Amino acid sequence: MLLTENQIKIADVLLKHIESVGGTSSIDNYPHSLRKNNIEFFDAKPVIQILIQNIGIIDYLDKSDRFLILTPEGNIAAKKGIKKYINDINEEKELQIELAKSNIEANKINAKNAEQNRKNRRLNIIFFIINAILAAINAIAAIIQLLPTEESIRL
Repeated sequence: MLLTENQIKIADVLLKHIESVGGTSSIDNYPHSLRKNNIEFFDAKPVIQILIQNIGIIDYLDKSDRFLILTPEGNIAAKKGIKKYINDINEEKELQIELAKSNIEANKINAKNAEQNRKNRRLNIIFFIINAILAAINAIAAIIQLLPTEESIRL
């Protein structure tokens, strides 16, 4: 969410004001705080909507739209300042995207390894059977060598 420098200033004033009065404030209290910072209330109205609808850090306390309240994330934003809060959120989202990408790559590698393991299992069974056959042939050859030959019987 891109905010202009003026909107960032307005958002910070609004958040600090709500935080300073315990996290809930009547909308009637804003003009004084805004004017102290050379901000007109009509400039603040669209910022309030952005903070409610797009960012979700403040909300209306009731359906009358007369009282604003900081959300749990709004408390964090009020302490950090809106610019740092948004930057931190964007960094976190980027990290989550990178983590998701690495998980996808790891899953591909795991699937490839699982397929190779299946192939290796088949080969291991084949080689086991071949070795068993060769062992049987060797055993038969050894037995045949131990059998008396015609010459040994004549002696």
